[in-house]
Amino acid sequence: MRKRSKLNSLQKIVNSREVKWRKNLLLVLRDHFLFFILFVLMSCAHVVSPVGGLKDTQPPKVLFCTPANFSTHLKSNQAILQFDEYIDLKNLNEQLVISPFVDVQPEIKVKRKSIQIDLSKTSIHDSTTYTFNFGNAIVDVNENNILKNFRYVFSTGSYLDSMRISGRVIDYKSLQPVKDALVLLYHKKSGDSLPYKTRPDYFTKTSEDGKFELKNIPSGPKKIFALKDGNADFLYNQPGEAIAFSDRLVDPNLHQEVEMKMFTEEISGQHVLKASSPEFGRYVLVFKRSAMSMDINALSAAQEKKPWDIKEYSPNKDTVILWNTIKNKDTLYVKLHDRSGLMRDTTLPVPVFVQSIGGRQNKKSNQKLKIGVVPSSASKQAYFAPLMIESAHPLVAFDANKIVCMEDTVPLKDFQLSYMDSIRRKLLFNYKWKQNANYQIKFLPSAFTDIFGQWNDTVNAKIKTSFLEEYGLLNLKMNLDSVKKTQYIISIVNEKEVEVWHQILNESGHFVIDHLEPGKYKLRAIEDVNANGQLDTGNYHEKRQPEKVLIYSEAIQIRSNWDVDAKWTLKF
Repeated sequence: MRKRSKLNSLQKIVNSREVKWRKNLLLVLRDHFLFFILFVLMSCAHVVSPVGGLKDTQPPKVLFCTPANFSTHLKSNQAILQFDEYIDLKNLNEQLVISPFVDVQPEIKVKRKSIQIDLSKTSIHDSTTYTFNFGNAIVDVNENNILKNFRYVFSTGSYLDSMRISGRVIDYKSLQPVKDALVLLYHKKSGDSLPYKTRPDYFTKTSEDGKFELKNIPSGPKKIFALKDGNADFLYNQPGEAIAFSDRLVDPNLHQEVEMKMFTEEISGQHVLKASSPEFGRYVLVFKRSAMSMDINALSAAQEKKPWDIKEYSPNKDTVILWNTIKNKDTLYVKLHDRSGLMRDTTLPVPVFVQSIGGRQNKKSNQKLKIGVVPSSASKQAYFAPLMIESAHPLVAFDANKIVCMEDTVPLKDFQLSYMDSIRRKLLFNYKWKQNANYQIKFLPSAFTDIFGQWNDTVNAKIKTSFLEEYGLLNLKMNLDSVKKTQYIISIVNEKEVEVWHQILNESGHFVIDHLEPGKYKLRAIEDVNANGQLDTGNYHEKRQPEKVLIYSEAIQIRSNWDVDAKWTLKF
């Protein structure tokens, strides 16, 4: 009995160990199974770049093209450009340049990592080399990295044209580069109607620095133009479009750089762009060009067909402001006659501001005339210059006894007032100002009376004068060509492109320009060929280039209380 009980005990031990082993085996199998499932799930997950990794800065790369880039004997109507990553096309209509010119643009679309070009509806000529310049249109999807100026080139003939023409386009006046101008190239043809009626054989666009390059063009002399195309029709046919042209044919075999100066032709003819009456007694006529030779007469019984006696011009003379005290009806008819022959005896209806002066105001405000001083209180008054007083309307009188000027607490007595314009809307307050001093000016009521019988209310102005040490001085020596008898216009222009000094020269000379405010200035010279005292633009129909402009080689830096020397020998 004991023997059997021992066997039973042994059997129990074995059974218990077997159970534990099986449990451990199941646990191991379970862990392996879970690891396997996790591995499979991770393998199927989308792989992304680790957070904090390097940013992709590389543009898309072209893997291959079908047909191949720079291939010949093109017969297919389809082309595929394959890239190494997903891409997109940005501003394709503005960026893509196809040369030579095609009447119907091909259909171009993106499909994942490729660009597909459909030429089935585009007329492609035989034995011609075509260039598709994508500019900055091709970008990658993730980071918008730009593949700059990618060109797809093919020929429908047995060879590729390999000639090139390059150069730049600059503004004739500022000599600054002109970007996004069309550069138009024509095969040598007779006649002068090319840019007017004929679209170019080849074209491209200028870059930010005004430069251009036409590649893969055939040999032989060409005519070249540059155009700011206002209506996107590749023709010079709209007023206001800027143009540049070369005086000579360009030959790509000579490898010459072509520089063209872009200008806008002076508008021919004359007519009124706008006529308005913004307030009672003020009539504004805006003309197409200068109206200095225009006679203007009012056709009304009240004015007895007399010419306007108060006439004001804008700085460029194309806007005329007419002042009149007679109350007219809803419409005033004026007769225009240009003595230069551009407009003859033309009747113009002008709308009338029917509300009389002060009609919308109370009786007190009816007596108020706006008067101001220049510069304002925020700016300093130049100690060497008179103060300018400006009225909203032409004046008939001023009373100097009603103008009080104080230097601190001391009243001034020896100042003088004088009109500075013929219509008497601006006056000069002349006084020998002290440097770095404070003044107070008060205009008492009715110190000024305008043509409408209005007068000013009390006006207070505070001014502070400048002092000599605030300004710089330029010693300028100009050397002109003693043989070439040409008139020149020399000017100094500040950073805001405002002319601060100019001189007409016929011979060399030395000039001292003082009271220049600190800053950078440009020294500019104009070859005034027709001696009319101004810079003249060009005219393509007359084959006349704009007058030449030179800019001094470097900016002139003016500092407070410093003298600067400059010597310039003109060589046009």
